[in-house]
Amino acid sequence: MYAQLIGEDATHGLPSRFLGLYGLESWSADGEQRWFGEFVETLCGAFLEHHTVRPCAYRNYAYPEGYTSAGRWMGAAVGPDSRVLTLGWLAAAQGASVRLHAGRIGSRIGSFSPDSLDPQTSGRLLGVQARQDFRWGDADLTTELDWLRIDAPAGERTEARLGVSLRYELGAPARAGGTLMGDALTMADGRRVMPLLVGAGLIAGAALLDRPLDNYARAHNGNLSMRGLRAAGDVVPVVGFGLAGVSWFVQRGSVEGEVAFNALEAGLSAVAIAELTKLAVDRARPEAELGPASFGDVKRRGDSSFPSVHSALAWAVLTPYAEHYHEPWLYGAAVLTEVARVMGRHHWTSDVVGGGVLGYWLGDYFYRNGDAGGLHPRARLAITPHAVVLNVPFE
Repeated sequence: MYAQLIGEDATHGLPSRFLGLYGLESWSADGEQRWFGEFVETLCGAFLEHHTVRPCAYRNYAYPEGYTSAGRWMGAAVGPDSRVLTLGWLAAAQGASVRLHAGRIGSRIGSFSPDSLDPQTSGRLLGVQARQDFRWGDADLTTELDWLRIDAPAGERTEARLGVSLRYELGAPARAGGTLMGDALTMADGRRVMPLLVGAGLIAGAALLDRPLDNYARAHNGNLSMRGLRAAGDVVPVVGFGLAGVSWFVQRGSVEGEVAFNALEAGLSAVAIAELTKLAVDRARPEAELGPASFGDVKRRGDSSFPSVHSALAWAVLTPYAEHYHEPWLYGAAVLTEVARVMGRHHWTSDVVGGGVLGYWLGDYFYRNGDAGGLHPRARLAITPHAVVLNVPFE
């Protein structure tokens, strides 16, 4: 059994007007089966003082719009003035769980409502959440179902969501130090199919976030912090490429110089391939206000949105360093570039993910096949006074 009490106010220096959370849990002898019940009430003074106060919960002088961030509740998702009972069952070994919710809410679920009893959304609540995991070869498939109904004075409101996620075990890398996709994903016949499938899955998943994240960027791109974030993210690939060039020039003939040269090879290849892909895809940028499904409407095909050159260059340059020195935090700088491009509304989320997949694959490829990667050099970029020649053999 467990309980949690939070004083929304203070009287004589002590907490008062309590909000409450109460629960009971039990499990089988082996711990694989669990049953639980939980009751939450975000009504000030309801349990201990038997004197409910509305509006009160999550609202005070410090939070005039409730305990929120960007309009979203930071406390209980049901918001203030609510009572909800949850009953659930969990089977750990089978990866299954079911939760039933019933009660009454007094405000807008998840976000701030200026009225203590919003007639559009307050009312009786009934919901169910179910989840089941399946093992499919080396992959885990998870299915989820969420259903929610609110009977409010203004009418009934029902929401349903069905989700499917796939997790694939990448396995141990073939070479010490390893890579994220690397040789562990090489097919038995030598074809490297799985990285392509993983990349396509990432891009497809990111496409679902194109419009929501662009709406967020439109609403917040004027913030001072966002402007600083965009400026920092945009310079990461350029600075990284420049530093790799300096490192190669100063450390030619050493292992460090080879890593820098791999980064330069991957960076130049990523920019070239990304620019050619832009011409073929011809996708409108978010700032054109034509939507994420607009293709063929760009006046200059070279200004196409997919993929992001900045993202491709950042991942291509940083990947050889991250793999050679075993510093995965370097990928965070590449992600910073992706966030900057989306928040600046220069690219859709799927654009930067597509560029990241391209850049990572090239950075990984050039590093593994270069001298610094511990294998016989096969891919090589030759720079002469008359030409830039990229030699990429295929087996």
